[in-house]
Amino acid sequence: MRLRFVSACLIAITMLVGCGGEGDAKAPPEAASQIAISSQSSVAVEPENGWWWNPAEGGRGFAIERQGNQIFLAAFLYETNGLATWYTSTLNRQADGSYAGAMLRYSGGQTLLGPYKSPAGATTPANITLTFNTSSKGALLVTSADSGLNRNITLERFPISTPAFTGSNGNFESGWWWNEAEGGRGYFIEVQGATAFIGSFMYDGSGQPVWYVSTASLQNAQTLSGSLLQYANGQSLMGDFKAAAPIAGSIGTMGFSFTTRNTANLLLPNGANVPLKRFNFNPTSPTVEASLSNCFKVNSNVVKYHLGAAGPDGKAHPTHRLENIPLSGFGQTGAYRINMYAAGTSDPMTTGDQELMLNGLKPLVMISGTAASLQTTVTTTAGHMPFDLSLNQERTYTLQQRAKTTVGGQALPESTTTQIMSATLLGIGPLQTFAKHFPLTCKIKERVISPDTGGTYNILWYAQGYGVVRWEIYTAQADDAMSLELVSVEAAPN
Repeated sequence: MRLRFVSACLIAITMLVGCGGEGDAKAPPEAASQIAISSQSSVAVEPENGWWWNPAEGGRGFAIERQGNQIFLAAFLYETNGLATWYTSTLNRQADGSYAGAMLRYSGGQTLLGPYKSPAGATTPANITLTFNTSSKGALLVTSADSGLNRNITLERFPISTPAFTGSNGNFESGWWWNEAEGGRGYFIEVQGATAFIGSFMYDGSGQPVWYVSTASLQNAQTLSGSLLQYANGQSLMGDFKAAAPIAGSIGTMGFSFTTRNTANLLLPNGANVPLKRFNFNPTSPTVEASLSNCFKVNSNVVKYHLGAAGPDGKAHPTHRLENIPLSGFGQTGAYRINMYAAGTSDPMTTGDQELMLNGLKPLVMISGTAASLQTTVTTTAGHMPFDLSLNQERTYTLQQRAKTTVGGQALPESTTTQIMSATLLGIGPLQTFAKHFPLTCKIKERVISPDTGGTYNILWYAQGYGVVRWEIYTAQADDAMSLELVSVEAAPN
């Protein structure tokens, strides 16, 4: 159990104190009591990309993808006469962290099997605002453009895989896809495990918007295939719940063959091939490949800073001191050590060495409880957190580790284990902590998939030259996250 706990926290920059559970290297009670939700940070809750729904109102679906400060949303639902329809919206982030924009309805465009035809101008049936209280739960406020009436739709992430929300087995990105030479049709693909749920948005023979859905299976890491389904007589945008019914008859099978992570060929039911690429609807959003590794750059000098949280007086109080010490190399590669101390102490609670590579971050050795009678040393023999992450797409990886524990100077038998980990890039951008503004941080969700840690995971903001400058810990037992962030700096990076 000791190894399981230590390994669960290993990738979180050796911050064992925040993981709870069985670790012996803990903050003193007076420090632990100060760990609270920080209300002074300017970081807004950002949604996971993927399919969303209201489980009490099945039959409607909402495809949500965020790129930078914009969300592109499509809703598949029904007209008041029961016919299937869809709406789209490009939503912009507001000062309060919500996303708002006009909901549009297009018509007159290309059918499933027909030649290209540009859609006609859009109408605006409603204006919408999206808010999120967690990354997987939120609400959609719809205001009718005709009546001014409001409708609030509670939303949560839609489970596709079993178990739910398993990391994708595909070697391609989930999200919006299109053929830029045939604008007006779009395909939203989300993969969980080996199963994908796909929405295809286009037009029928009369020019009215129509959609098809497909639960598709991965034949391999680059190929998807599934039958197209249609539904009718379900719930409209502003209407009360009404169960939808499938339309009988076979439309055919649609297949996707992915040539890279962001290019593909679509095979239509009539055998026609359509080249596709990822839809970059916000060209101003940071490039993941260019920015991610910058958050982890090694500096050539020692960096010292303090993490803390809001105390009962509403002010920032340091609870932990961190040292980032370069060991070898500099720039985008090199090894460094992170020592973490409880506030006011001189012996480190944890010491961890890590290696920054061009393609990822590898934990080397972590020692916990260095000043205690019980000490555990975990050595990673293989594996690293990869940097080729896509926004909001969970990426799994494996760490092979060896653990050695001593109690009162007596060594216990060594043990080896394999940890299945995951990393999800939630965003790249600025961050304001208690004490400092960072123009570039990478927000990453990290968790242990196996062995199961009971729903515990970490969300960390990495800043160039500093390491982790904000850290949230989520557990299944708590409704709110515990939060720490940078409150003061002793020595800044060069």
